Amino acid sequence: MPNYTVEAIVLKRYNFAEKDRILTLLTPNHGKIRAIAKGVRRPGSKLAGHLELFSHTKIFLATGRNLDIITQAQLLEANHAWESNLGFISWSFYLAEIVEKVTAEREENYPLFRLYRQVSNALKTSHRPEILVSYFEMRLLDILGYCPNLHNCCDCGSDLDRANFGLHQQRQGFLCCDCRTKWQLQSYDQATLEVLRFFLQHEKGSKMHEVEDRIVKQTRSVMSTLLGQIMECKSKSSGFIKQANLVMGC
Repeated sequence: MPNYTVEAIVLKRYNFAEKDRILTLLTPNHGKIRAIAKGVRRPGSKLAGHLELFSHTKIFLATGRNLDIITQAQLLEANHAWESNLGFISWSFYLAEIVEKVTAEREENYPLFRLYRQVSNALKTSHRPEILVSYFEMRLLDILGYCPNLHNCCDCGSDLDRANFGLHQQRQGFLCCDCRTKWQLQSYDQATLEVLRFFLQHEKGSKMHEVEDRIVKQTRSVMSTLLGQIMECKSKSSGFIKQANLVMGC
């Protein structure tokens, strides 16, 4: 049975049979992998502590008929924020859900792996996670090839810098002020467009500390709409995030 080794982040896991777990892993060279950790729920299992959710781990696998089998694991970086930070937990579930849905199995995607690690690590200490998550979503759309034109109207082609803009959900694009009025769509501030452009031009979305709350909310609205079209369904984690924000008084 061929063996191979991967660097991976644990996106998802669920119990299987009496002692096992099936895990969804994100890897740079093999994309998304589903594998089984046999006996991991048994007391004293050597694998258990190395396969926690959102942990960064080196994993040794043996090729199986339906699922590959995890034979060894070596923890590279734990996520201790998981133990006490409710905001980190809720947003981590959200990011993992997005990545799990849009990532193809067995297809190399190093840029996505790098982006996910970067944002996941930054979330541990971020005081404005909404900005980080919006940054992640915009960069993700770019990696997947779904990034909208941020400079020209998707209807008439005119410059978007003249005034407030609109978002055409079906066309996955932005509208100038005149076309937005024609389509009777919601208006967004120019500052929101500038934030989206910043996300694509800079590697560190977490540097945006001075953005007004109103613009942050507009950015979240735009990204939720754009990503919702790609995912074709509402995120299951969004309700958890709302509850977490209520608990934390956000």
